[in-house]
Amino acid sequence: MFSKDDFIPFRPQHTAIRNLMLLIAYTAVFSFLVNLVLPGFKERFLMLHSNPNDVLFTPWTVVTTFFGNVGIFDVISHCIWLFFFGRISEDLIGKKKIYNFFFAGGIIASISYVLIVGVALGKSHAIFTAAPAVAAVVYGTAIFRPYYEVYLFGRFKVQLRWIAAFKLLFDVLSIFNPVFFGSGVAILIGGLVGVLGMLHSMGKIHIPIIDSLSSIEFNKPKVRPKRTAKVKINTKGKSKPSGKSDDLQAQIDAILDKINQGGYSSLTEQEKQTLFNNSKEI
Repeated sequence: MFSKDDFIPFRPQHTAIRNLMLLIAYTAVFSFLVNLVLPGFKERFLMLHSNPNDVLFTPWTVVTTFFGNVGIFDVISHCIWLFFFGRISEDLIGKKKIYNFFFAGGIIASISYVLIVGVALGKSHAIFTAAPAVAAVVYGTAIFRPYYEVYLFGRFKVQLRWIAAFKLLFDVLSIFNPVFFGSGVAILIGGLVGVLGMLHSMGKIHIPIIDSLSSIEFNKPKVRPKRTAKVKINTKGKSKPSGKSDDLQAQIDAILDKINQGGYSSLTEQEKQTLFNNSKEI
């Protein structure tokens, strides 16, 4: 049974994929209802226009556009792609990187859309679709786990790389869709961001700008994330000095906080070994 908490975004127990799916669904409902009351509101204040002058007056559309959709079937499609691909990679790379792929793919695709369609081609069009940001997650996951097998319709075992190739074919064909001019290019750019970002995370390529952005520190107090599990080292019956026990407890707490932020894969080999060595005492 679902509770009302299941439909509130960004609760601690929610996955990044669930939060993104909720935001896409709520954007669809909001844009539909507000357009009934204020016709043209979505087109003017939510959709991304290729004309740079329009973007200067509504800069938030660079973000709102990649939570959008062109109908209920578009919403369902985005959520299905996110659910089946995103949940595979989120368990291994953590929430933070899923958000990074989604937002980076969406923002870079939005900016590229304006530069290509509005500036380079001089065309006046608008888009309102989450497809570029979703593509970043889908193609990034396909690069991360290309041979991961899923069952389609409960019968056919298919590897992720073939599903991604099938999607790529349709994304390429969407370039020639005159109704949504330029959206196909934006989708492919979003997917490319996901691929490059995942290759960088895997250490296959090196992108200096990502390292630079990751190293930025803001002058604000650090808040330790809350953990759902409380861990205490059991030192009963041991003759270890209390100082050493306290140091070990602090080290375990730091490792568990790191898992909570970036997943188990973010640990170093030494941290994994420390956690393994003390697992019987936890």
